[in-house]
Amino acid sequence: MWIVAVILLLLLLTALLFPLRLYFDFNGNLSRIFLGLKFFRFKKEIEKELNLFKKKNKDSSGEESFDSFQESVKPESVSSIKSKANVEKKEPIKSERDLSVSDVKSSKEEKKDSKINSEEKDDFFEDKVSSSEEESVESKEFSERDFFSVLLQPSFVSSAWGTGISVLQKLFHLCDVKFKDSYITGIRGRMPADTGMFAAIAANLKGVFPHLDGWNLELDWCGNTPFSINCHAVLKTNILRILWVLFYAAIHALKLYVSYRLLKRRYLKAKETMPLSWWRNKIVNFLAEE
Repeated sequence: MWIVAVILLLLLLTALLFPLRLYFDFNGNLSRIFLGLKFFRFKKEIEKELNLFKKKNKDSSGEESFDSFQESVKPESVSSIKSKANVEKKEPIKSERDLSVSDVKSSKEEKKDSKINSEEKDDFFEDKVSSSEEESVESKEFSERDFFSVLLQPSFVSSAWGTGISVLQKLFHLCDVKFKDSYITGIRGRMPADTGMFAAIAANLKGVFPHLDGWNLELDWCGNTPFSINCHAVLKTNILRILWVLFYAAIHALKLYVSYRLLKRRYLKAKETMPLSWWRNKIVNFLAEE
């Protein structure tokens, strides 16, 4: 029995730690963009022309000409009009007695229906008024302005900011990214000194960010190289990492929600003890609808 449990555990670990690779290819310039994605057997390629520096010519043919309009609007033939007239049948004329009896019956039925409908409407409006009164009481207790006032409290903003940064850091480390044969060409400044400054910045960025080792910056010193970007990257991760990031984000979201509920309860008890600064009040006035 324990052998089966060990085998199942090994299979589970293999599935959780199995590497998932996403291949990403991007080629683009000022006139064309190509994007390619590959995940196992799934492939997707997107290609689009930009034409950034071509003026769009206004096409005057967008308006319909008078001749085409005449052709589209064709008069109905006489035979079709006659057939429509024959289909329509005249209703038989009722006598005055029949009309009077039917009017009396219809008036009685309408009175009964009106009584029933009026009772139903009264019940409906009573329920609606009671529900609207309850909603108005709740809205008076915690309005939209109060909601934004709670969100812009310094303690909640600091906790939300810290939660967002920590979750983004986990997302940043979710995948191992490797660039290969990626380069940017055609970058130049107004002066040769500006181009040299770009070269120094690119060299320092490689030392700060190890993910940029596969990138090369080919500067245009002579002014005759067109601008283009070529990127080839591989994103590697596994299911265990994805589940851990989701669990981490859910825990921090739950903590943030609990802090919001506690801050809301404290705000409803004593609004005067939780004032906002002038610029936070400006934001609340802009967001809240009064």
